[in-house]
Amino acid sequence: MGLYRYSAADGDTVRSGEVAAASLPQAIKSLQTRGVNPTELAEARRDEPIWGRLGNIERIWLYRHLADLLESGVTLAGALDVLAQDAPASADAARLRTMSQLVASRGLTIAEAMEQYPRLFGNYGIAIVRTAEAANRLPQSLRMIATYLESSGRINERLWIPAVYPVILLMVMIGINGFLTTFIVPKFMDLFSELGMTHDRLPLPTQITIAISNVLPPITWTLLILLLLLAGLYFFTRKSKRVQLDLAIWSLWLPIFGRLNRDCATARILGMLSLAIDAGMPLDEALEASGPAASNELMSLAMRRAADRARRGHSAAEAISAARILPPALLWHVQTAERAGNLPEACRKLSQSYLERAQMHTSYIAATLEPLLIIFVGLCVGTIGYSIFLPLVSIIGELSS
Repeated sequence: MGLYRYSAADGDTVRSGEVAAASLPQAIKSLQTRGVNPTELAEARRDEPIWGRLGNIERIWLYRHLADLLESGVTLAGALDVLAQDAPASADAARLRTMSQLVASRGLTIAEAMEQYPRLFGNYGIAIVRTAEAANRLPQSLRMIATYLESSGRINERLWIPAVYPVILLMVMIGINGFLTTFIVPKFMDLFSELGMTHDRLPLPTQITIAISNVLPPITWTLLILLLLLAGLYFFTRKSKRVQLDLAIWSLWLPIFGRLNRDCATARILGMLSLAIDAGMPLDEALEASGPAASNELMSLAMRRAADRARRGHSAAEAISAARILPPALLWHVQTAERAGNLPEACRKLSQSYLERAQMHTSYIAATLEPLLIIFVGLCVGTIGYSIFLPLVSIIGELSS
């Protein structure tokens, strides 16, 4: 179901409005049954935000409070209007009010209203809400989505917090070395020149430090400009499926972080698959909806392939085996759970185990990088200090003699 904006001539005046329909021909037919002959008819485009979806906290708040309001007997349009009054951002409040008006005046369901802002809510969240509405389990499914997002957010925090300190340490190291080689070393070189020490009389460590300080600033600026160009190129090509697929392949085959990215993507897929099946979604639709949750185009493509196989009557294990990218050990667990009739619970437990393995891998990488970076910072600063003060020792010796 979508919205179509129309214009129609009524004598000397021109009327305009919106009509909800599944397709453009149905929109024309719906208007004609109301005695309206449109002169212009096009799909209505809503003001989607420039930057992606709602944040995790906002989405948890939205789903949980919407479930509370619906369970208390508030109508869907009224619940959306209440949420708009309490929305943390004015732009989100405006969109919620628009959704409330669409539900009240056009008879749209919550999933159809969410479809007006697919970048805001995410395609997999809309798919699960649509299924829950059809099964008359909307409040329960909204609570399950909020619980899943909350647990996923906690796991993500445990995954990335150990990596914060090494990143900060690396930035401090780059800043210190850049400051020393750009501002401090040239001052000492001028001092050595004034004291009569030519370049060929300087000790070898000092000559190496001078050479590095001469080439480091242009290299640093070149790398910064290159990074900015790459960031701009990604910004303008980020919607390209080919670019997303290349980045996905690259992220899964990185030397150290590839396994970590694969485990995180697998855990998200399994968690969303469990949630979709619990909401009453058929297996093929659940597999297709779980793909985008991985935030990896290659994994999403693999799950679409699995969904196609499930539509042809294959079991969950057979369909997942068609993906050819999920861990082989996962197939045995899925096959056993499917025979026992507890596939959602098994997927939930497997998701937790893969997230825990990713967390241990992250902690190991962080624990290894921290001392290495500290040692490297010490060696860099110590080498620069040694190379700077070594000529001073020679000068003092000459003066004393």
